[in-house]
Amino acid sequence: MSRIPFFSAVGIALALAGCNKHTADEANEAAAQNSQAPVVMPPAIKESHVYRCQDKTIIYVDFLADNLTANLHYGSIEAPTVRLIAPEAGKPFADGDYSLAGDGKTITLTKKGGSAQTCKA
Repeated sequence: MSRIPFFSAVGIALALAGCNKHTADEANEAAAQNSQAPVVMPPAIKESHVYRCQDKTIIYVDFLADNLTANLHYGSIEAPTVRLIAPEAGKPFADGDYSLAGDGKTITLTKKGGSAQTCKA
């Protein structure tokens, strides 16, 4: 009977030793997370429109809440997203291949090497 308390004490000591290691790992992980730059969420979608352009192309545009970013899907909603950025609110959104002016029901889209065309929602 004297062995039962001994083994119980050893079991408790091992369990506590494991807890200390786990707590140390959590502390190290927390310190590593605090040293990283904070995660910045992208702006929410303010409004989305489907447009038909003068050349009969369908485009999908999401205007984001920061008023500086628009996501363009050219030709299909499954087409890769092209992120267009305006230098300041109210200016045209652009990247290397596209320029988009306006928002709401009517926009003007210019594709690299092409002419500007009006697109309506």
